[in-house]
Amino acid sequence: SREEALFKKVSRFARKTDPRNKITTRSRNGKIVIIVSGEALFTSGSAALNPGALPSFDQMIQIFDEYPEYTINIKGHTDNIPISTPAFPSNWELSAIRATTVLKYLISKGIRPQRLTATGYADIMPLVPNTTDENRNKNRRVEFVLEKNETND
Repeated sequence: SREEALFKKVSRFARKTDPRNKITTRSRNGKIVIIVSGEALFTSGSAALNPGALPSFDQMIQIFDEYPEYTINIKGHTDNIPISTPAFPSNWELSAIRATTVLKYLISKGIRPQRLTATGYADIMPLVPNTTDENRNKNRRVEFVLEKNETND
């Protein structure tokens, strides 16, 4: 199926990409999720994309291009350490603006805006308890949830 082919492709991409970039994939309920660690995409406390992340990011976008029937929900997540800067009064702003930054980058690379949504979840959906630096690191992430758009068949 196309879903299996897409999952194979994103999994191969995740394995091939520099392991320090910490990209993982899962498939559940017909959705394919690509989880990219926050530090791979952003410097701490910032919503500007890391230039070093762009080459692998662009490879991911090529895969998205090959499967135009999938929508892409971009989810920004932070750890539970409060942030308070003029740009980001809280983790809600930081996670939402990071997700939006990623969305704008995808659009700049030719992905149709109609396929995209961006949502910030602050620290309300941790993957693991925020008890150690390593765990907080895991919780700072951007997820790409790929879902087949049934209306465009």
